[in-house]
Amino acid sequence: MNLRLKTCDARRTSACGTTLTELMVAMGVLLIMFLVMSTLVSGIQKMFRGGRGQADVLENGRAAMDMIVRDVEQMAASNAAFDNFIASAGTVRTAGTNSLYQGNEFFCTTYDTNWYATAYGFYDRAGAFSNLANNVTGKLYRWRASAVTPANFWTAYTGLTSANYSPVVDGVVHFRVQPIAGGVLAAPTVRFISNSLPTHVEIELGVVESRFAENLSGRPLAEQTALLTANLNKVYLFRQLVPIKNAHK
Repeated sequence: MNLRLKTCDARRTSACGTTLTELMVAMGVLLIMFLVMSTLVSGIQKMFRGGRGQADVLENGRAAMDMIVRDVEQMAASNAAFDNFIASAGTVRTAGTNSLYQGNEFFCTTYDTNWYATAYGFYDRAGAFSNLANNVTGKLYRWRASAVTPANFWTAYTGLTSANYSPVVDGVVHFRVQPIAGGVLAAPTVRFISNSLPTHVEIELGVVESRFAENLSGRPLAEQTALLTANLNKVYLFRQLVPIKNAHK
């Protein structure tokens, strides 16, 4: 009787055990599940980083455009022998079939409860007044001054140093300011003096994500241009036509 019970126990133990083959199969399944999960997690992280980068560039671009539009909307004529508005021609750089306006700047006088002078410039990321000879991405900078009378604004603007400018947004590849007078596009260097103002100003701002801007940085200019041309879908273009209310008074 005892021998029979021991034999049954031995058989039961053998039936409940795990073979080496089964263990290896289980480990293989677990390994496959781990690889699948790690791929999914990596994909989700990449999507999250991409989404965060897009959100950042959209937020920064819109904030910069809102600032520019707010300044331009308040443009006013000083009725003095000084410029109320002038925009530079800048440099046009070809990217495939597209034209990028780089190195542009503009100056305008504004008035709300006081007179102000405002200037924006698109320069290299190294700092204001640094040209974009070796890079396709840069920063947009802003200068602003106030006074009771606007007589000294033009002198102050023409005597600016880079220390007077503060950065607005990074990763800029395109900045174009086009004045419009009476429904006609004005030449970029037309000077609006005394009581003259443009009736509208069209503003375009092209920005890329910071990670893409960093990827471009340090490469030869030709390589940067080719890489940007191949990835124009990464350029976020903000455009707005701003009516100048004081031009109609």
